[in-house]
Amino acid sequence: MVRHGVGTIQVRIKHGRLKRGRLVVVNQGCADQGLCYPPMQRMLQIERSAGAVTGVTQLGADDAARWLAAQEQ
Repeated sequence: MVRHGVGTIQVRIKHGRLKRGRLVVVNQGCADQGLCYPPMQRMLQIERSAGAVTGVTQLGADDAARWLAAQEQ
């Protein structure tokens, strides 16, 4: 799928009592001429209270890499 500009996604959280979670977002940019950049990975920490999102923090690349490596073991 090719998108130009800003996009929006919605994520449904099934666990109603979940207070904190992490969301990994991977995207890749490409020039119109076909040259693509390496994929970029971002990890967001999401805070919830009473069923609503109360905060989103982008974690550093090193934090994201360590967390993902731990999940793969």
